[in-house]
Amino acid sequence: MSEVRVTVQSASEAEERAVSAGTTAGALFADDRTVIAARVGGELKDLSYELRDGDVVEGVEISSPDGLDILRHSTAHVMAQAVQELFPRPSWASARRSGTASTTTSTSRSPSLPRTSRSSRRRCRRSRSAASASPAAW
Repeated sequence: MSEVRVTVQSASEAEERAVSAGTTAGALFADDRTVIAARVGGELKDLSYELRDGDVVEGVEISSPDGLDILRHSTAHVMAQAVQELFPRPSWASARRSGTASTTTSTSRSPSLPRTSRSSRRRCRRSRSAASASPAAW
């Protein structure tokens, strides 16, 4: 196999490496378990990205802002899959198009819950805050 030359960029230095063609970003960072993605030429790529000659590659650690975004996005997919397994539906995509899927916006309400007036919501908030402020209520 032929070799490709890539530059591995870190916070403090850049190191040029020769790797075999077909090497993935995951193989490049296999020894660092905190790297969950790669930034290649300024663009985020997953670790299955095959490196090309001249690529400038930087590992994206899970603790970085981009790493946390990737983690949140991935866990949202895992949660969605779990919800689909628990509550099977013929097609969630068709439910979104038809408007029958529930949303998680602050303005959405469950159709089974009655609407309450503003004054009753205020009274409820006041009683909860007063109860939590009282040590006897603990």
